[in-house]
Amino acid sequence: MKKIIAVVLIALMPIFSLPSSVVFADNEPVKDTDQDEQKAMKTNAPNEESTFIEEPVVVTAYRTAVPSKLNPASTEVINVADAVRYGDNEMTSLFGAVNGVSYQTNGISGPASLYIRGTNAEHTLVLLDGLKLNDPISTGGGFYYYNHLSLTNIATVEIARGPFSSVYGSDAIGGVVNMMTRRGTGKPTASYSQTIGSYGTFDEMVEAQGAVGGLGFSCGFSREDVHHMYSAERRNGNFERDPYANMNFSGRLDYTLTENVEVSAFGRYVRADYEYDAGANSDNEQYKGDFALYIVGASVKHSVNDYISHTVTVGYTDMTRKNWTGSALNWFSGDTYQLRWDAEITPVEWDKLQIGVDYIQEAGESYSYGFRNLEETTNSKGIFVQNICTPFENLFLSGNIRVEDHSRYEEKLTYGFSGSYSIEPTRTKIKALWGTAFKSPGIYQLYDGFAGYSALKPEESKSLDVGFEQEIGERVSCGSTFFYTKIDDLIDYDMSASAYRNIKKARIYGWENFISCAVHETTKVKLLYTYMQTKDEESDKRLPRRPDHALTLSVQTQYKQFSCKTDISYIGSRKNSNYDAIKNKSYVLGTVGMAYDINKNLSIFGRAENIFDYHYVLANGYETRGRGYYGGMKLAF
Repeated sequence: MKKIIAVVLIALMPIFSLPSSVVFADNEPVKDTDQDEQKAMKTNAPNEESTFIEEPVVVTAYRTAVPSKLNPASTEVINVADAVRYGDNEMTSLFGAVNGVSYQTNGISGPASLYIRGTNAEHTLVLLDGLKLNDPISTGGGFYYYNHLSLTNIATVEIARGPFSSVYGSDAIGGVVNMMTRRGTGKPTASYSQTIGSYGTFDEMVEAQGAVGGLGFSCGFSREDVHHMYSAERRNGNFERDPYANMNFSGRLDYTLTENVEVSAFGRYVRADYEYDAGANSDNEQYKGDFALYIVGASVKHSVNDYISHTVTVGYTDMTRKNWTGSALNWFSGDTYQLRWDAEITPVEWDKLQIGVDYIQEAGESYSYGFRNLEETTNSKGIFVQNICTPFENLFLSGNIRVEDHSRYEEKLTYGFSGSYSIEPTRTKIKALWGTAFKSPGIYQLYDGFAGYSALKPEESKSLDVGFEQEIGERVSCGSTFFYTKIDDLIDYDMSASAYRNIKKARIYGWENFISCAVHETTKVKLLYTYMQTKDEESDKRLPRRPDHALTLSVQTQYKQFSCKTDISYIGSRKNSNYDAIKNKSYVLGTVGMAYDINKNLSIFGRAENIFDYHYVLANGYETRGRGYYGGMKLAF
């Protein structure tokens, strides 16, 4: 309780210590009206409302809308409509052109991992409309199923890089992936798209959205089938095909109950069925699996007056994985029950105080060969306080602190500070962020009957990033950010103890760089480069599956009804795993997408992937796609 009181007092201090000045928008408070909500929906934050911030905004790093031009946190905002325009409906396709992010999967259907700034896959917190999706029963309690998610009914995806445990709690050591469902507005519309292509690929998607009176709605359904893909590498003699299929259904309702109260409900169902191989180099026709994910949530937002608003959110997730090794069934089920309360107070125009309380209960159970391996439940309660202020129009300051009380270990205290300053004469923004973060041990690591260890401690980190962004004329912008992370008490399997232990430490540092140029009114070029060094301080070796160099060139052009986008990426070499000396070689990937609007209701599209037909490896022994061609049409009505 003393820590919680301290949290509140520290956060309140800036309110009484800074001069009054204009902050995010106008010289008078902006009311939380329907007009403001429509403005927020046109930004890259369609499911978050801001009462006093001009567009464009980002929401993930601070759990509230913040102007992009002032945001100190390294954040990539992806407009999903740009991706699906070329018939690509896979969530994993978004990660190839993001600084500091690398992606790995064991075949088309195997576990899929996202590494942000060189941290572990379970150090990335994954959110959908504010609900945590991390799997309680997976080995590290992370999320490894991006390959089963489609972009159906998703408006934007924000990837915030850096330590955010002081805002969200456990898992956010490396960053946060925030997927935001589209909100229905305007006249009801619907669309249907169909894609066919290489590897026996068929992809269909139906979406609808709109508003009727005070009720906004959006929904979508998609199905993807890949019939002629392989799990294990074909060049190693694995010629048995492993078909894969997934479907996604998403829905959202938003209703304006009164002038000051809005009610929302949302849900998503994901199902994947597939065949896989027993090992990286071993065909087996009897190995099959399926994955199911249920997500439901609801929220009520109440604007008390022009200066105070609060939101209550409840949610439930259920993640089930099954695999059959011949006649034997292995079954894993992870559930979460989530409750969140957020309040925002703007006592003066230049200052916003946020207070949040979170509760999450995680339950995990597993069966192998007809026997229950474990069945355990944990829970976590957290309170965070954050203060955002701008004593001057071009200065942004933020401080936050959080106390987390977990049912299996003592309280954890995390904190973060960040700021940015825009030098108007030179059009330069300098920014910095410092924070601590932690990762709770997963249920499997704590309680598995063979490898679990109930005395595990949370992994802890300290992170710093410092950088700048520069505008040059009206067409060119560039920037560079240095980042550094130190992680202690890393959990790994201890061979000598035949169990998980806190036996490792890691040090990670690097630079993220970008340059963007509008070479013409219709053409934009962007170059991204990340240099990164990762080191396991116990073994003095690189961390696996993180490239030391990553370079991406993107060119996007639009001329009347025609648009084209080209991405070419170089990914450096990577160590394959902690348990072998294999080095996966560097590779180059290229993708070209084109679309043409025949009229306002009909468009056609096509794309070519891996245009250089480069043989590359994400995980040793598992197949990746060669050159492929895809095309289709979209009908809107």
